Amino acid sequence: ELVPSLLATSDRRLAEPGRSMAAFRMARPSNTPVVAAVLLVLALPCSADPDLVVPAVGSSAAVVADDECAAGSPEQSHCAVSALQLRGRLLTVDSSSPRRFPQMPSFAAKVMEEPLTLVEVPGKGIADDVNANMTFTYDADRQISELAWDQKGSWFLGPRFAWMPHRVFWTPDGGAYIGNNGTICVPGGVELHTQALRSLWDEMKADKGSFLGETQVRGQPCEVWLVRNASVGNMSICVGADGIPRNLVVEPAVSLVGPTNVAVCSHNLTFFDIRTGAASGASSLQPIVCPSVQYYGCEGNGTSSLQVLRFSHGEPWGHISDRDTFDWNAYALMSHEFGPGYKYLLFYELEVNSSYGPWRECDYNPATHRTACTEMPADVAGLVSRVSAEVLTGKPGVLGSMGQCEANDVVGSWLLFPSQGKCDEGQNVGDQGCTWQLLSWKVFDFQTLEKTFSAKFGNVTRLLSTGKPPFRDIQRMAKAAMTETPVVAASA
Repeated sequence: ELVPSLLATSDRRLAEPGRSMAAFRMARPSNTPVVAAVLLVLALPCSADPDLVVPAVGSSAAVVADDECAAGSPEQSHCAVSALQLRGRLLTVDSSSPRRFPQMPSFAAKVMEEPLTLVEVPGKGIADDVNANMTFTYDADRQISELAWDQKGSWFLGPRFAWMPHRVFWTPDGGAYIGNNGTICVPGGVELHTQALRSLWDEMKADKGSFLGETQVRGQPCEVWLVRNASVGNMSICVGADGIPRNLVVEPAVSLVGPTNVAVCSHNLTFFDIRTGAASGASSLQPIVCPSVQYYGCEGNGTSSLQVLRFSHGEPWGHISDRDTFDWNAYALMSHEFGPGYKYLLFYELEVNSSYGPWRECDYNPATHRTACTEMPADVAGLVSRVSAEVLTGKPGVLGSMGQCEANDVVGSWLLFPSQGKCDEGQNVGDQGCTWQLLSWKVFDFQTLEKTFSAKFGNVTRLLSTGKPPFRDIQRMAKAAMTETPVVAASA
């Protein structure tokens, strides 16, 4: 699931079967205590604190600030609840009186991403300090919502990639997602990492939520509302008396984004420095119109030999269909940003038709053990998909150009080999329209490979700081380290 259904940014996890990287990494807040209200399904408080009571699904209970946890450190283990940093005592509410979600006025606010412990993926959370200058703007008259932020990039690639601006807005008619200095421009507001937030936000505004009670955020009272959709996820909003959110917590369903992307698609947003009416500037919000998506194959140079790699926690070896991979020019970037924590590095050699096709998203469903990919027009469905690594570069000056046909010689490329284009045994590339053939594969224990690399060549961070993209010296060193690292498994 790399680049969201046509794109998310950065953080793609080229790992588990059919899963790609995630993007939208969450920012760690300052040490400002905040009460993040409400719970996402079936989250249970730790039993160490008898005052911590969470409303059961469908109940009319709400949570208010607990003295100790509100005043103390929310990082204390007994203050943590699995869906969010929830603190409180039970407050009953008269459920016999139906309430409607408050009408929201035009506003603009600064936004802070707070820590969040997940329900859908136990033991995982969000807290990385990688976003800055996050804002949320809402124009009530035109029903336009916008979330914008600068995402911390890869310092070793140079100043151009140090901070990458992102903006997603949505309207009743669609919207757009613009990221990485315009390399990504997806019409319709399609963006993986805010997909659940946008969908549930619209459901909440359509009065499909449930009132849970009252709490406080940064000392300000607000009403807690919860909306749940089994196929999308859960979202709670704490709304002030003025109808403006003070806190928003969302966690998507695994079935929507896949287990790899739940963390990067979850959000715990605190709103502050709120401006309303004309002072918000919401009426001047100007949506960007992205070029329509074009499906075509690159000109290409016939059949080419290609080596690609992939990180994994373990999967059926030797199967590469519909799985995200990266080339050697992306090795330094991918190994630095995504290698740590992964057990294996997979290496493949192939013959491919170099008329590369547009990117597609392939998501592995652990429940059904099947992979579902973005449907493509028949004339490009079998072409090897290609895009620049982390969708960082494209054709200069072209909005939404993601590196399908460009050299991508600064950051490298991601590639995906569709099952529709696989050559059968005994076929050559081009026979009956097949576009790729796997020649050989190897599996390495990545930690062992890293130790071999460090022993022979030194600290990779130092090499990144003194090298130049695409770091061909590091590529050469990694290949040399592979020759001295035992393989875990390999093709016959």
